[in-house]
Amino acid sequence: MPSLLPGFEYDIFISYRHNDNRSGWVTDFVNALQEELAATIKEPLSIYFDRNPHDGLLETDSVNKSLEGKLKCLIFIPIISQTYSDSKSFAWQHEFCAFNKLSQQNQPGRDIKLVNGNVTSRILPVKIHDLDPEDKTAIENEIGGVLRAIDFIFRSPGVNRPLRALEEHPQDNLNNTFYRDQVNKVANAIKAIIQAIKTPSNVQASVTVDGMTQSDPLKGQTLSRKLVLASVVLIVLVSLAFWKYKSKPVEVVSNAPQDKSLVVLPFTDMSPKKDQEWFSDGLTEELLNSLSTLEDLKLISRTTSFSFKDKGLSAKTIADSLGVAHVLEGSVRKMDDQLRVTVQLIKANDDTHLWSHVYEYTIDSVFKIQGDISKNVANTLNLLLDATTRDRMYNTGTTSVEAYQEYLKGRAIYIEAHVTGNFDLLVDANKFFEKAIQIYPNYAEAYYDHADVFNHGLLAGANIKFLKNLSEKEQYDRMMADLDKAFVLSQISSKKIGYSFTRNFFSNDWSRIPSYIDVKEKWESGWEVFLAIFDPEFVTRRYQRVIAVDQYAEMTRYWVAMGLANMNQTDSALLLYDNDYTKSHVTTRIKSVLYFRKGDYSKALAGVAGRSDDYHFFMELINGRYTKSRAELDRHLISRPLIDSYGYSPILAYNALGEYSRADSAASLIDSRILGHCSLVYNLMTFGLHFHLSATPNFAARLRELGIDPEEYEKKNYKRIPVIKVGK
Repeated sequence: MPSLLPGFEYDIFISYRHNDNRSGWVTDFVNALQEELAATIKEPLSIYFDRNPHDGLLETDSVNKSLEGKLKCLIFIPIISQTYSDSKSFAWQHEFCAFNKLSQQNQPGRDIKLVNGNVTSRILPVKIHDLDPEDKTAIENEIGGVLRAIDFIFRSPGVNRPLRALEEHPQDNLNNTFYRDQVNKVANAIKAIIQAIKTPSNVQASVTVDGMTQSDPLKGQTLSRKLVLASVVLIVLVSLAFWKYKSKPVEVVSNAPQDKSLVVLPFTDMSPKKDQEWFSDGLTEELLNSLSTLEDLKLISRTTSFSFKDKGLSAKTIADSLGVAHVLEGSVRKMDDQLRVTVQLIKANDDTHLWSHVYEYTIDSVFKIQGDISKNVANTLNLLLDATTRDRMYNTGTTSVEAYQEYLKGRAIYIEAHVTGNFDLLVDANKFFEKAIQIYPNYAEAYYDHADVFNHGLLAGANIKFLKNLSEKEQYDRMMADLDKAFVLSQISSKKIGYSFTRNFFSNDWSRIPSYIDVKEKWESGWEVFLAIFDPEFVTRRYQRVIAVDQYAEMTRYWVAMGLANMNQTDSALLLYDNDYTKSHVTTRIKSVLYFRKGDYSKALAGVAGRSDDYHFFMELINGRYTKSRAELDRHLISRPLIDSYGYSPILAYNALGEYSRADSAASLIDSRILGHCSLVYNLMTFGLHFHLSATPNFAARLRELGIDPEEYEKKNYKRIPVIKVGK
């Protein structure tokens, strides 16, 4: 029987290993699926199922060429067992890997858009065993994403086997799955894929990011880039105007909050010794991460909510100042392994308690508590909570409470390092991340955060004391090993995309980076701000909705400010900081940088008054405040040749002194380092171009990979700071 669509040999191809059908399980599954498809889909479907497959063939063995034609199918169903991904397996090498490659090269592509708007793969895995980590990794590396399968697994203590149609003790299956239901899921998935393929409007162009194919959200877009840019700036300005004329946070104002809007205030540490703040703060942060997966919820950021910590303001005052309708607050009392969490969801306008609960459990139940709080918030605010959202919401990255606690301790120090700018603290944070990894080796988030000390060290010229005993190469290898682990182990698609972006950014090949702009799924890396140099419109457009809800979201505000600054919209960027009451080191530094870019050096200096870092030194220099000798100035600049953790470099000082060849020499020195291109893009994005790109061949090569012509870019953007004179 031919395929439903021309150009295909079969509708469905069943791939499996011979050993997995010795009991007849695969044959029984195919028979059951055929029956279910007949009751689900009107048209009869053709299925390729070789009851006597080759097995154990090597790459050098002769392979039946006719198989290549049979792989031209609409849907590929691999029966994933504990041995399926064996490199010597015929099914793995010549069926799975072959189809994965073939489907990405030909229409309609491997990944397609369903009628409901979701994106799925034409590879529809059926999993009959829980897999060993290395086998799961092999499959995910091949498909470039998270393995999502329909499980036919009977799981009970000490048991890991295929689910059977007639189970003797079905109540013992910890998965609570039934064979007939799972077959029906496969049939329904097949129906949805075929409907999508038969509907041309649902077959979109796709982009591939580290092997993960995403629908192109801009396909068919007719607006010109200039019109998009104008719309983005207008929306940002309107949002800023709303915030600009609001009262200060300590005053009660009459905003019109959105019903589905929420601020999660830091939970109070009520432990007897007041020594569990790391846990109460960590619990708050994890709740924010969990609730952020709810698409329709307008959620205030961590930075903003934590700025109200210990301020003694009422829930209504805070909610009114932020323009939100609801407040979630609570307290934590932790002593030994006993945990008491009190939580209440408040309707701010009349102080009504919509939901409250007191949880008294041992610490082992912390994941259950977090999940229950998030679920009740979603239900109370009438937010969609489908299975996919629930899975994302409940995913904490680990199943070990002990590892989780070590990770939270590390996160508390990690956050302090970034708020204060004291990156030596990251060494202390890593000690806890390492403990978490030792307890739970698959902890992707711990690996990712553990890498941070190395990339800050490499970008900032090893100003972190711990790193001074490691060569650049050793630092880079450790960092990339952490990032590779995080990417491979992550079970959350959005994080996996973010991790892959970070890996590509820190690599010596930027050719893949433009593809991230077209990724539809929400993702964050922490380093995507550097896209401002390539496509500032994207950075600004991407985060404008967040700014409209929460102007004080620190990192989002930073990203949008850099996007606007790189579109020569510095005045608009400064509006973001008009009502700044967080006063963190990051916000004061960025506001100062924006005044520098505008040419208002006195305000740039005032913004960092009282600090004693290299950037403050530069501000004093260009404001004529430097009083020492030129020889002393040279010694200072030579002793600090690289870029600091916020993008400043002596390149700027040499440019301001009118010594442009020395500015180029400073840039060339940075360019010669392993992550020199990352340091230079940091400097360029933050301060503008103050060196000649001909002096930095490695960085220029990376720009070309982004599609930027270095010569043209330099003509449009090279700047000279008004020359200052320093005495002898």
